[in-house]
Amino acid sequence: MFPARARGAVSGFLHRSSLPSTCKKLRAAAIAAVAFPSSVTADTNVQVLNRKLELDRVYSKLGEKITRIFRDYMTKVTEFEELADVGKRFLTRFNRVTAEALLNELDCLKEDAIAVTEAATKSATALDDSFCEEMLKDISFEKEKEPLPKHPQDTSISEVMLMKIISDMLKLDYAMQKNIVLNLNIGTSVSELEGYCLLWNLHPYIDDDIMHRAWQYVPSHDHSSRK
Repeated sequence: MFPARARGAVSGFLHRSSLPSTCKKLRAAAIAAVAFPSSVTADTNVQVLNRKLELDRVYSKLGEKITRIFRDYMTKVTEFEELADVGKRFLTRFNRVTAEALLNELDCLKEDAIAVTEAATKSATALDDSFCEEMLKDISFEKEKEPLPKHPQDTSISEVMLMKIISDMLKLDYAMQKNIVLNLNIGTSVSELEGYCLLWNLHPYIDDDIMHRAWQYVPSHDHSSRK
């Protein structure tokens, strides 16, 4: 049994706290562990492990879904780039309808990724909050000797952010290409045509570093032809 003073401190903390009931129990165990290390039970460790396993399952499923969407997304990006290359050889052959359709598909994939991420975040919120995370560190019996591997959630968030950035870049690039095609006419001078071709080749709205980073998230066998 805990001394009355210790029980009072724990009870007072729980009454004042607005933590969820599960976190209250775990936090109480953390406080008890600090005051009376020998009183920490095996049940608490099981709770901790189950909690971590459940969080891992949520983030693992998130990672798998986002990875599939990201691969499809980058495949569409390649199709858009190939379409632009065809238009570069002869500007009037640039297929605006197909380009717009690809941009719409890219937007849909991006929104799917955002929706999946939001759903996973809501599921994880019930399991993971700052108070309980600190508590888990406090009552851990073993110290981490090796650096933790990158969390699957980090990769998923990076992929979603890249999709948002790339979509914006491609839209700007397409708007430029569309304006070039619309401005072409029989009276277009050679110097103007050369300027249009230069702009088309430069892709001023596309950041090559961002595109390179995006392709690093795709397994090498999926984009070996791009190297």
